[in-house]
Amino acid sequence: MYRFNLTETFPAPGRAVLERSMVDFRDYEKFMPNVSRIQVLSRDTKADGREHITIQVYADAKIPAIARSFMGNDDLNWKESYVVDHGKLTADWQVETPVFTEYVDCKGTSWVEDYSGGSRLNITGTMTIDHKGWTGLGGGIARKVVEVIEPFIGRMVTRNLQTFFRSIKQEIEKENRACGK
Repeated sequence: MYRFNLTETFPAPGRAVLERSMVDFRDYEKFMPNVSRIQVLSRDTKADGREHITIQVYADAKIPAIARSFMGNDDLNWKESYVVDHGKLTADWQVETPVFTEYVDCKGTSWVEDYSGGSRLNITGTMTIDHKGWTGLGGGIARKVVEVIEPFIGRMVTRNLQTFFRSIKQEIEKENRACGK
């Protein structure tokens, strides 16, 4: 299991941070290392006011050799689904992989809170790959694949998120300086 636990502070109100980080995917890829393209697949606001968003993320990353033969190619892409509650400044999220979908469980919650003249974004979640149901592989080989691929993906996602949030923070700081704040 890989655990996600990230925090970043911003010199901006929570609503602005939520909008930039989990709702508006315009120019998203320019802030994310390894991400080449984002495609918004759906966006729908339900009767309760929560917004449901699904995106497809395309990444450029060298998949470890031990996992490449099981994944079919070097293309790395996935779907991300968000349920955003703008009133509570929260987003529940889930990631769906194109291969071994039924064996990968990756989900969590993000929330924004007031913090020291601005706001703080928190992300928590887990990614678990269950190799026990894989057929055609011995348990030892399947376990080794998971031991390589789980931290590879987890570290890549963590690095992308850290860079993304720092970039957003720098952009907000630049905007604040331009407005004399």
